[in-house]
Amino acid sequence: MLTLVLSGCAATCVETDLQRPPDITLYGVKESIPSGTDMTICVSTEPSLSCGEVFLYEWYLNGFLLDGETEDTIRIGFDLERGRYRLDVAVSFEEIVSSSYCEFTVY
Repeated sequence: MLTLVLSGCAATCVETDLQRPPDITLYGVKESIPSGTDMTICVSTEPSLSCGEVFLYEWYLNGFLLDGETEDTIRIGFDLERGRYRLDVAVSFEEIVSSSYCEFTVY
């Protein structure tokens, strides 16, 4: 079973300049992984946020949105299609929104 986990890594609350949206960094992403292995993807924001932000997640397989997959974790088993996955992450904080994405192949 392949388990992908996206977890917030922020620890402090700071005032954000509304003219400069936070940068989102995704790390731990591998270009390709065999089915049945684990991969953990972490997200961090600069500046750090931890009071009132909303994280939004969308998972895609081969360019198609995976219906109902809007959580920070997705389980990909041997019975699911192998292919090119994409994770879109958006963070909304007060009146500003930032986004980022990562892609990887399960073979």
